[in-house]
Amino acid sequence: GWSSRGVLLGHPMGGHGREWLLEARSSLLEGRLQLMTRGFTRNRGAENVYAPERAGRSNGLAMEADFLLSSGTALHLEGSMESGSGWRRSHLAAAVELFLLRAQQ
Repeated sequence: GWSSRGVLLGHPMGGHGREWLLEARSSLLEGRLQLMTRGFTRNRGAENVYAPERAGRSNGLAMEADFLLSSGTALHLEGSMESGSGWRRSHLAAAVELFLLRAQQ
């Protein structure tokens, strides 16, 4: 019910339970490369009406990278994987981002 084409709307925890999250970030190449990694474990509780098919314990990993190609253009990559008892979800996406630069006054 609380999804669109299989993608949960809102926080992936699903409304009831506990989550342990470890996050690491790094800025490399004079700030042109930004990296972020998250490792997590979730335990969705019995009152989880938001994502009942994902009840119980799960583990996952999410990663993102942004690379500034030139002034105003960046490459964004992201991926994630989470699995629990009898289910698994993975996601991979890439995008080129264009930024409109404002002239200094």
